[in-house]
Amino acid sequence: MKLGSVAKKDVYRDPGFSAQEVHDDSKEETRCTAEIPEAKEKLRQHGLKATMLRQAKGIMAVLKWFDEVQAAGGYRKYYDGKSREGTLQGGGTAGGLGLDQEFFESALVPQVMLNGFLGFAPRADGFKLDPRLPSDWSEFTLDKIRYQGVTLGVRATREAIEIRKSGRTDEPVYLRLPGGKWQATALKADGGAGARLVLAPRAADGALQLDWTGVDSIRLEQEKAK
Repeated sequence: MKLGSVAKKDVYRDPGFSAQEVHDDSKEETRCTAEIPEAKEKLRQHGLKATMLRQAKGIMAVLKWFDEVQAAGGYRKYYDGKSREGTLQGGGTAGGLGLDQEFFESALVPQVMLNGFLGFAPRADGFKLDPRLPSDWSEFTLDKIRYQGVTLGVRATREAIEIRKSGRTDEPVYLRLPGGKWQATALKADGGAGARLVLAPRAADGALQLDWTGVDSIRLEQEKAK
């Protein structure tokens, strides 16, 4: 329905309007539309009100359902097959997806942050980082990124990328970074600079090998052209 027009079948569907009200407004539209602009505005407002009421009812229904899920103890208990119909997406036999979220679409928002703003993409031997911050953002931080048994926290600024690692790994990681020459520095617990780390480019694809064994935090900085 376009803004400024009224679909009468939509208005009839809304319990907030009686059939007589719609009938009266329809007669008024027929008689006065060309002569009285206020009549058109009144009909437009009725249509907007009907739409807003339907949207509000839909939101309230979702919130009511979510409260029931929480009261039941979570999605898996809510969809245990004992007290109500329906199944949990991915909640089947062992080895399935095992998702604890009702909608796959719920992953879209964090994916925008992870893949869009941070430019993070996992690879078998490492990951890609290509931050794309909006012009009015000075920095962006994303925590709890799970990657091959470790948990990462990444902070991107205009000048550097900082990576915090929680968990043990004995394998080097290959980083795919934006073009240019990069340097890596280990960070101390207080955030101060520690030892310089070696970034060795791989001949096949230019990915930078980083041995971060025993290192919890690093800072990556792109060298400025001289």
